[in-house]
Amino acid sequence: MPTFLRRRPTLVCGLFAVLLLCRAAAAQSVTGNITGTVTDASGGVLVGATVTLVNEKTGEKRNLNTNEDGRFNFAAVQPGVYTVRVEQAGFQILERRNTVLSANESLALGELSLTVGQVTEMVTTIASGATVETESSDLTARLTSDQIEMISTRGATSPRSCG
Repeated sequence: MPTFLRRRPTLVCGLFAVLLLCRAAAAQSVTGNITGTVTDASGGVLVGATVTLVNEKTGEKRNLNTNEDGRFNFAAVQPGVYTVRVEQAGFQILERRNTVLSANESLALGELSLTVGQVTEMVTTIASGATVETESSDLTARLTSDQIEMISTRGATSPRSCG
């Protein structure tokens, strides 16, 4: 019997193991999501409000409109510091700065309430402190965008070994 045929089961098992490892590696992700609900001062939901997510470091922007429940969900967001801007005709613009998204985090902003007013008026809030997670009981480690950048920079420039 040729050598190839005798090693065939070993090759098939090895190939299968490699495919499983590749699939597991592809399933790992560092992105998170940012959700919230846009309401008016009386607590009524605002349908079709424009929500803009701006990465404060890169300037990258993403836009969504709220759904019929007044909710928005930015999925697959890279960790970093963001500004969330909410606009709706007949209401003041709401801008929430310094919103920090950590790796693999589901950040729920809760209700973002717009005040009736002129479009030229803007309400700016600056996030500070830790956001309380109310939608999940997952335990995670929080890394800031600066820490992530430092890790990737050290890994690229330092030939240190792990161990």
